[in-house]
Amino acid sequence: MRIIATTILAALALAGAPASAQAVMLNFSFAEMRQQMTDLKSTFKREAVTDEGVRFVEAEAESGLIYAIYGLECDNKEATQRCRGAEMVASFKLKDEGDVPDALAEIDYAAVADYKGDDGRLKLSRYVIFDNGITAANLKVNLEVFLNISEDVWDYLDEEGYLD
Repeated sequence: MRIIATTILAALALAGAPASAQAVMLNFSFAEMRQQMTDLKSTFKREAVTDEGVRFVEAEAESGLIYAIYGLECDNKEATQRCRGAEMVASFKLKDEGDVPDALAEIDYAAVADYKGDDGRLKLSRYVIFDNGITAANLKVNLEVFLNISEDVWDYLDEEGYLD
């Protein structure tokens, strides 16, 4: 009787599993991130390392928006590193750096952080945490959300005369 009950429970558990279960990414490589960017029709521009030792990839979206993705919480400093955090960043140089606070006051998106960078530019960022895993589809959606908001802000800054 126990064997039949166990078999039935196992069959029910298998029947409830999604047919298209996706693999979970616990971290990412920069090759995987470049692929995500090109899948969204961005043109890869460069891969580099900041003065602080943080590796990043830079790309140009179809719209012309330049953005970067920084790898954080990485396992090493080599080009083959795998990272558990990705920070997406778009940076905008305003005609007058003094206008950054006014422009920031008009930007209100819950899905991104907006701030004045140390370089005086208006910045947008979105941080994705891979702890316990995300799917490649979820990473793509996060990138799409970031790009859509960044392009909306870029349009706003241009329409309001903040950009050259």
